[in-house]
Amino acid sequence: MFNSNLTFGSLLGIALLTLSSIALGQDSATNTALAASGHSALPGTDLLETQEDFARTIVAGTDKFLLRQIEAAREARADYWSDFTDEKVDAGRDRLKKILGLRDDRPAKPVMELISTVGHSSLVASDGKFTVHRVRWKAIDGIHGRGLLCQSASPNGKNVIVIPDCDQTPEMLLGSSHVSRLIASGCRVVIPSLISRRVSKRRQSELTDREYLYRSSFELGRQLAGYELQKVLAIVDWFYSGDGPVMASDPGSVG
Repeated sequence: MFNSNLTFGSLLGIALLTLSSIALGQDSATNTALAASGHSALPGTDLLETQEDFARTIVAGTDKFLLRQIEAAREARADYWSDFTDEKVDAGRDRLKKILGLRDDRPAKPVMELISTVGHSSLVASDGKFTVHRVRWKAIDGIHGRGLLCQSASPNGKNVIVIPDCDQTPEMLLGSSHVSRLIASGCRVVIPSLISRRVSKRRQSELTDREYLYRSSFELGRQLAGYELQKVLAIVDWFYSGDGPVMASDPGSVG
């Protein structure tokens, strides 16, 4: 479990301290300039004369605080789970869902759409024993998933989601041995595409695609991992919707 002491208020306080450190650094520079020009401090104050980098000091202190909180959470976890109950499991799952930002409703009737245009077919590969199509599906309002749908000509009623690494495309996994075996055995396989770690220039900073989207989603009380979980869960919903062969068992996942 997460340490309950590390609340939103604590994180907000850390942010305010960090902003304050920037202001202190600016004040220090101002006072240094005053001292150099021979001016005295304002009434009731003293000049702040130091070479210390306040912003760096505050960030280092914040890092130490968070590491202590993580260690305290490890120690408290054993005590918390010493009394194992279904209620605690449900509460932990609900808290994890909240942390990941899994708060948006997925479509009640999920639909898997083929991605095709007049000049380009959705078909990626086919050899008579299986077909592979480019597909998209709605995860939540404003968010769609994309990937590859692999279907055997002799379906066995089993469905598998193969989740790639962020630096892998679905096409990279298509030729892997485990995906080939799943398709050959008759499984229906969906390989979703994840946001990559590609580094791009964004204004004055170089950020990965994941970090860039993580920052903006955090402001909305969400996480990039949560969005990607919604995409995967929407695939599961589609499997259960009955759109395809009769399911022989619950869906599985690899990755």
